[in-house]
Amino acid sequence: MDINLFWHPCIRGYCNTKESIVLFSVLKKEGDSSDEILFYENSLISMAKDWEEIGDIKKFIPIGWLGYSGGYVLYEVSSHNIFLENMDVDGEVEDKPIANSLKELINNMNVNPNIREKEKNKCCL
Repeated sequence: MDINLFWHPCIRGYCNTKESIVLFSVLKKEGDSSDEILFYENSLISMAKDWEEIGDIKKFIPIGWLGYSGGYVLYEVSSHNIFLENMDVDGEVEDKPIANSLKELINNMNVNPNIREKEKNKCCL
């Protein structure tokens, strides 16, 4: 079943970050198939192509971005940990993961748009 909405479903919230995290978001045009959206700007495939130019795509796969800076949210293939892109060094990630798995990240994201303070975020690590 096709969902003919302007925004394809995504997850947006906070988890061990000062900025909101946007996962799996992409615009979907009326009448487009679910496969076509994978190739749109800011889709998983376009993010992977962009990351491949600066980072190791075999080690880290982009799954989203930060809402303000646009830094990548990255899935580490070997450990399944979730990292943020190091905005000071191209192609590198921050030293500490923000979650130990994608499941942990999603389950612990604070999706309340009114909560902006890091200390109110209950994501555990």
